[in-house]
Amino acid sequence: GEVVLATHLNFLTKEMEYITEEFIARLLPILNFVDASANRFSIGLMPPSAQWGPVGDGSGLDKYLCFDGRPVTLWMAGVVTSIWLTPTEGSRVSIGLRLLNDRDHDVARLVQFGRVKPAGDPTNAGLTTFASRFLSTRGEHTSSSFEDVFNAIDVLGPWNSMDKILPDTLRKTDVALVECYVRRFKSKDSNSRQVWNGWGVSFELLRIAQLFGGPGPAELMPNESNISL
Repeated sequence: GEVVLATHLNFLTKEMEYITEEFIARLLPILNFVDASANRFSIGLMPPSAQWGPVGDGSGLDKYLCFDGRPVTLWMAGVVTSIWLTPTEGSRVSIGLRLLNDRDHDVARLVQFGRVKPAGDPTNAGLTTFASRFLSTRGEHTSSSFEDVFNAIDVLGPWNSMDKILPDTLRKTDVALVECYVRRFKSKDSNSRQVWNGWGVSFELLRIAQLFGGPGPAELMPNESNISL
């Protein structure tokens, strides 16, 4: 994939003018990040030769898109447009991002619609890219919210070097980094537990870093009318 420059951030809208040039200069290395030794790639630079893991060897890697024998770890950075990290019902959490350039958006859609079987049609896909997972319900510790949210406002470092923040610290309009795997799931009409006849694909949420604080959602209150009736 191509290197993203500031001029490529064509998904920044007029409503996102709060995102400063200073932050954009910091964001570009994140959008172009590659650490091949850790199998970690910005989504737009994901190795095109990545394949689903081996089937039937007991490793469970057949569920994941792999490169060099390990699941590919992807970074997606964008403006938060949807957030559901403390579910009021069920145990599925999710975050939606508006990715900021064509390269990342196109690769995300290629994964979602080109890595499925049968292949999908991205024509009517929206602008938001979602990552999700189910909260752990094993053992004594049952989470009521997604807890792997980190403060990267000043610097994005190794995950174990950053402070965790409460999930409700993150708001729509913030810029966030989402780390995820690409995971496939068998279609409802699949008739085999051993063979992958048909499947869908999702981005499996691993961790989130808050990179930049936005103004928050608009308060939708009408103006007062100067009346005396």
